[in-house]
Amino acid sequence: MVEEYVGRKFKTEFAERKPLDCLQAGLMLAASKKLAKVGFLHGIPGNFSVRTRRGFLVTAGGVSKEKLSEKDLVEVLDYDLKANTVNVIGLNEPSSEARMHWLIYKKFPKVNAIVHVHDPAILENSWKARKKKIVFTEKEYPYGTLELAGQAVKALKKSNYIVLVNHGSIAVGKTLDSAVNLAVSTHNRLMV
Repeated sequence: MVEEYVGRKFKTEFAERKPLDCLQAGLMLAASKKLAKVGFLHGIPGNFSVRTRRGFLVTAGGVSKEKLSEKDLVEVLDYDLKANTVNVIGLNEPSSEARMHWLIYKKFPKVNAIVHVHDPAILENSWKARKKKIVFTEKEYPYGTLELAGQAVKALKKSNYIVLVNHGSIAVGKTLDSAVNLAVSTHNRLMV
């Protein structure tokens, strides 16, 4: 399923509309450079995050991750399921996958970073990835949905690196570096 992007499938409520100034911002910018060097950040797709004291820092939606700056980072404080509202601090709206990041952090307290990329090597060679025992979600769901987030959580119980069917891949780790390195090493393993 190749779904056309139509925006976020939730409302964004700004607790504060201001640029972020935190230690994790530097980690996010460094991760962006590393992921761009590998070729994972072509255009706008993909997102990554790191846990903070109040929630998590995530890339803003609709921005090029190759040219990421501090103004393109959003701190998600919480998600209200009933109101379908993501509460944030930042200048921009969060990634359309913010709810998936939120759910992963809720279900896996030891995960401190998430990298979600659209790796062409994985997407174009899913048969090879399956042969190498890479874990895939059971079903395909549209981007930005709670159903897709639920599939991700279910698959992450089996592995720290998973593929969302016909969508992209997710690597999680205790640090942003470990999640980035897992995404890169899995890509390299598939290329041999």
